[in-house]
Amino acid sequence: MQLIDPTFNSVEKGEVSDKQDKVEAFLMYHFIHDISVKDLASHLYISESSVRRLYQKHYNKNFSQRLKKIRLNVACDLLLNTSLPVNLIMEKVGYDN
Repeated sequence: MQLIDPTFNSVEKGEVSDKQDKVEAFLMYHFIHDISVKDLASHLYISESSVRRLYQKHYNKNFSQRLKKIRLNVACDLLLNTSLPVNLIMEKVGYDN
């Protein structure tokens, strides 16, 4: 899978909040895809351990927990504010049958 968004291509070293923002923005942009820490780290040119540390430090959760929370929040919003069927909502937030 190729995940491309030019706004996420440059991560300056030493700026933790900048990295955190870019990591979170990438996840928010791609949460509907089957993504992993490896995909994210590779795309942002940082190590997998850096991604894991950022999530643990700033969210007190690991990457997969954060991804699940985002998906569930979006699904809840769609359930409350649309008339879409549940199976379509599941697809829209990145869950397969």
